[in-house]
Amino acid sequence: MARPLRSLAAGLALGAAALTVAATPAGATGTGTVTVIHGVPGATVDVCANGSAAISDFTYKSQKTLSLPAGTYDLGIVPTGKPCTASNYLATASAPLAAGENVSVVAYLTTSGKPTLGLYANDLSAVPSGQGRLVLSHNANAPTVKVVAGTSTLVPSLAPGSQAAVVVPAQSYSGVNVEVASSGAAAISNATVPVTADADTIVYVVGDSSAGYSTVAQSIPLTPSASVPGSVVTGNSPVGTTHDLPLAGLAGALAVAGALFGVSLRALRRRRA
Repeated sequence: MARPLRSLAAGLALGAAALTVAATPAGATGTGTVTVIHGVPGATVDVCANGSAAISDFTYKSQKTLSLPAGTYDLGIVPTGKPCTASNYLATASAPLAAGENVSVVAYLTTSGKPTLGLYANDLSAVPSGQGRLVLSHNANAPTVKVVAGTSTLVPSLAPGSQAAVVVPAQSYSGVNVEVASSGAAAISNATVPVTADADTIVYVVGDSSAGYSTVAQSIPLTPSASVPGSVVTGNSPVGTTHDLPLAGLAGALAVAGALFGVSLRALRRRRA
C-alpha cells in the first residue's frame, strides 16, 4: 500500500492546473443537462432561471436534474414564494450551457456564511472497464482540509469551492484521515464509500458548524471504455477560519484514494458565481 500512496501523493502535488470553461457561443443548438443541488441549511428556496421560477419549494440536500436548451442562463435563488427579482435574490450566477454538456449548480454557504452558487462542468470522459470516478466537492462553510494516509499526504489542500477526483476500481474503500490544513488537527477518519463502475459518483460536502455538516451524492452514468484512467481535479478558494469538521461522509469519499495506482491530476472546475 505504501508505494501506491506515495505515487498518488506525488501525482497530486505535481499535476495541479486550472481550467476555465468558455461561455456557450451565441446561436448554439442542442440541449445540455443541469443538476441543481441545495446545500444551504435552514432555507427552502425557489431556483430562478432568466427571471422565472424553474424549481419551487427546494429543500436542503435536495437535487433536481433538468434538460435545457444550450445557451447562457441567469440563475438565482430566492426565499420560496418570492418573485425572481434582484431585491429577493440570495445568490446569483450566470451559467453558460453547451450542447451535450453536463453541469452541476450547487447553492452553498461560503466561509463567511453567505449563500453563493458554485458551477461545475462534470467530467463525462470514459473510465476503464470496471472502474469509477469519485469526485469530492467541498461546498461547506469550513476551512481547507488535507487528506493523509499514514505518512503520505494524498490531498494536500482542498479549499472550499474546490473539487478533487480519483478513478479507481469499482468497490468500497476505507481508511484515511482528514485534517484541518491550517492546524493539522484530526477531523475525521476511517469510513467507507462504494464506487460504482462506469459512473461518476460526486459527493458534495455541505452545511456549517452550527447546523452540522452533511453530504449529498450525485451519480452520472458514463459510457464504458477501456481508455486510460481519468484525472484528479482541484481548485483554490479563500480559506475561512478553522472549525471542527464532523464530516463522516467526507472521510468515506476521500477513502477511495487509498487504493489508487498511478493517478494524474488536472482541473475541470467551472467558474464560480
